[in-house]
Amino acid sequence: MVKAALIPVYAKDPSALPGFDGPVGYRRKDGMFTFSDMFKDWMFLYQEGRCGYCGTELGETWFGNRKAHVEHIVCRAHGGDDLPPNVMYACNTCNNQKRDLHFSVLAERIQFRESVAAGIITINQAHKLIEAGINLGFKPAKPFHFSKMNWKHVYAAVAVDRQRMAEEFNLSISEKSHVKQS
Repeated sequence: MVKAALIPVYAKDPSALPGFDGPVGYRRKDGMFTFSDMFKDWMFLYQEGRCGYCGTELGETWFGNRKAHVEHIVCRAHGGDDLPPNVMYACNTCNNQKRDLHFSVLAERIQFRESVAAGIITINQAHKLIEAGINLGFKPAKPFHFSKMNWKHVYAAVAVDRQRMAEEFNLSISEKSHVKQS
């Protein structure tokens, strides 16, 4: 069996990766992408071994670590890239709760899982109670861990995703106003 040729892939903006010089990953001829071990090492150390969303410690290394997941800030389903600045490490819980949603939805989910209601009611039930005017005493949402740090490998992706969400929001408003005018 012939091993597929790997094509090195470099960051579009190397200045977003201070202290890193090398391929971020490799793309096979069939299009599949894999991150380089060197990049995973750099990103884990740069993030101080913490989840970019909730700040949970992920352990001593990414290798063989089931808690540490390379997370796409803007998911691939919404056009997100496999390259920085669109990737960071996230804990298993944040990665699974975010799925293919906008990262701001995850802020609400973290707020809920840290509340006394978690484990008693679902997040959907909490939404219904809040809509009915019942105060569940949620603490204000904490800022994401990456927003407290100076992680250049993340900020550009956040800006792009916010722009995409704004465009979708404006489109949905104009569609609704178009329907009202009919």
